[in-house]
Amino acid sequence: MLDSNAAKRLEKELSDTSNFGMAKSFFMLGSKMGYDMSTQEGLDAWVTARNQDPSRFGRPVPDPFFLPALGSGRIASATHSTTQSTSGAKSAKDKAVAKARKKKRKLQRKLEKKRR
Repeated sequence: MLDSNAAKRLEKELSDTSNFGMAKSFFMLGSKMGYDMSTQEGLDAWVTARNQDPSRFGRPVPDPFFLPALGSGRIASATHSTTQSTSGAKSAKDKAVAKARKKKRKLQRKLEKKRR
């Protein structure tokens, strides 16, 4: 049931950058940098600027040479967070990520068996 604080909570959640996916992060950063993301020209200008110097707009894009090989089972350290809450308990998001990784490894092993 929605209460009188629902709109405030929704606004807070929608503006929390940790809830953004890749596309929303990309568009929101372009807007924050002053590009008009509502027009094709503004979007094109943002894409061009972002591609010319990605490090200028936040975390640099990792060098593909240092990324793990497809199907190696290793996780790139640049994308893996080792921080935990002070209680040491895993969050629901951490548990979901661990479950997805386990499922991925299982599927990779199954695929490798099939190829043999």
